[in-house]
Amino acid sequence: MERKAPDRIYVPRRAEFNKLLEVGSPLAGKELKHIFMFALTIGYYEKLRIELPKQKEDLIRIEYLNDKEKCIIEAIAIESCNDINIILDKKKIYSIAEEFAAAGIGVLKNKIFGSEYGSFIKSTGNDCLEEVNKILSEVIEKID
Repeated sequence: MERKAPDRIYVPRRAEFNKLLEVGSPLAGKELKHIFMFALTIGYYEKLRIELPKQKEDLIRIEYLNDKEKCIIEAIAIESCNDINIILDKKKIYSIAEEFAAAGIGVLKNKIFGSEYGSFIKSTGNDCLEEVNKILSEVIEKID
């Protein structure tokens, strides 16, 4: 029996995602899908996943994601399960993404609203630069 592919992304509390779009947030003016992808990548990076409760709210329709965003979601699912065959189970792929985003949204809210304005962007840039340098060091080490 073939399972129907999901058409929506769900989260425990949509209001947490909406809060990051409000005036005063450095993410104001972005789309919900951007907040979801940001929360997803932070949850994945921090290795944090939260199983979604039975009561959950729809956040966005999957059709609103572009091909790159869908590829990121699939890559995270493949790596986190260490199984390429997960690609055949769209329901599981999006469930994994929802779990990482559910955990990542808390971290993202704390980074944005837990410090003075402007420091979020600066610290995020520094974190990215640090990670790039770490990856470059590992690549250079393998070459030598």
